[in-house]
Amino acid sequence: MLLPMQRHQIVDVTPVILLFLQVVANSCLVDSSNVRVSSVAAPSRLCLRGGSDGDSDVPGEVGAIDFHAALRAARASMQAGQPPENVLDNVDLVLAGEVSFEPVVLPLPGGSVAKGWLGEMDAKIKLHHAVHTKGWEVNTASGRSLLLSEPLPPWICELASRLSVTFGGHQPDECELLALEKGQSVPARKIDCGEMGTVACISLAGSGHLGFSSGSNETVVKLDVGDCLLLRGEAARGLLIGVRADERHISLILRRK
Repeated sequence: MLLPMQRHQIVDVTPVILLFLQVVANSCLVDSSNVRVSSVAAPSRLCLRGGSDGDSDVPGEVGAIDFHAALRAARASMQAGQPPENVLDNVDLVLAGEVSFEPVVLPLPGGSVAKGWLGEMDAKIKLHHAVHTKGWEVNTASGRSLLLSEPLPPWICELASRLSVTFGGHQPDECELLALEKGQSVPARKIDCGEMGTVACISLAGSGHLGFSSGSNETVVKLDVGDCLLLRGEAARGLLIGVRADERHISLILRRK
């Protein structure tokens, strides 16, 4: 269900998020007639499109909000056992018009994936920047790698800005690029998830198979071009992660130191 917003109308969606959590917890139905829209200051999570008159002081048109999509994201996150802060992050992303992150089953809880998080053209542009960035190191068995920290190049800052909601409102400030040819792999290892306990992995070229293991439990997740995988909490801190390429593959790992 889409609820349209009128031009110059500003909404506070915080009560809506609380409603989502209550509905998910109690397995109730949402009656859209009971969802109120108030004219208070707009939260930063909403995207306002400026009006045609060019007056930057006047808020523009607010796009329709898909409450059902946000509710589905909240339910899926809670059913997967994600903590409340992760549930709120996922709802925030949907309300902001982002591709929703769906929980993925891993040996430890805290994983989710957004299919097609990067559009095809955007992925090609980011790939062009990646391969022309200086500093790549070569390892004959594990492909090539490149570690970057602040100040990050502008093309990575764009991705970091989009991911800030999932990093507690802070942008990730460190990234690692991995480039593998067909048949190459990166041995399983723990990835430093930094102080936020969050890691994002985005596929920029080719399909990659990410293996996650904890003890004797192992799960493999396939990432296609444009897919974004999030690891938070236990999954980010406790899993060993390896990468295998069946074709030329480049992935970008973002974290906050």
